[in-house]
Amino acid sequence: MIKGTNADCKILNISVSETTATITLLIFATVSTNPAKSFAFYVQDEGSQEKKQLNNYTYWVDRYINYNFNANNVDTNKNKEIILNIDITNGNTANISDRHWTRNCYILLCDTNKTFNNVAWSSGKLSLISDEFEVPKVKNIIMNPTVTEYNYVKEKETAKLGISFDLEFTSEKDFNYNNKNFLATLNVRSLSTDSVLETKQVAKTTSLHNIVETDSFYEFDEKIVIELLITDNKGNLFSTDRKIFTPRKKYSKSAYVKTDTGIKKVIAFYINADTDKEHEGEWLK
Repeated sequence: MIKGTNADCKILNISVSETTATITLLIFATVSTNPAKSFAFYVQDEGSQEKKQLNNYTYWVDRYINYNFNANNVDTNKNKEIILNIDITNGNTANISDRHWTRNCYILLCDTNKTFNNVAWSSGKLSLISDEFEVPKVKNIIMNPTVTEYNYVKEKETAKLGISFDLEFTSEKDFNYNNKNFLATLNVRSLSTDSVLETKQVAKTTSLHNIVETDSFYEFDEKIVIELLITDNKGNLFSTDRKIFTPRKKYSKSAYVKTDTGIKKVIAFYINADTDKEHEGEWLK
């Protein structure tokens, strides 16, 4: 029963589309509540004290006439189906299990006229599981010869490095659904020690084609390892890809490339090597 009323509430159905759970509830009664009482729906995660309102509606058990034409007031009239939507990702902070977002929570119906202890009805624990999402494949890791900033350090020529890579999804629809789940991080590592020389987060959200430029300068003819990590927003690792590159200066002044910002002169080129053939260290496996 809903406290302070003659009505009850029950869940009729739960369905999931991608990362949204749609909950259908029924508020019902055989005897009217007089005077009518107002309530709002909230969601509360397991282990949390915070309650978040699910929509802007005020639900009246059973009927109230003094709305002043406010469309956000809803009468239950002793029998009312109500549909609520819950973000299973909880703003990309929920847990992930086997390529599914999971969220354990409760739906609460709270008396709007009470400040404390206002929970009038609570569902049982809901274990919401999203549709399976696809982990993208990393393709075409290339060190781009489009970097324009270089200098000399101890008589050795150095340059910032531009790295591009593609993410491959099964379809554009899969990309639009799945992409918000991932972050891409670039590590530049020493070939000899595997120590991380620099870390760059590629973007808050990744795209099908991505370009990132290092902040540090690296010597020409000194091999380095480029490592790309695909993680979720909580740092759980889904894939790791490594490539060995040798930056080499491009001496020809006749080569140009087309970039997003216009035509650029090529100042260097890079050799893309297979990590298994170039290094026998266990850390590359």
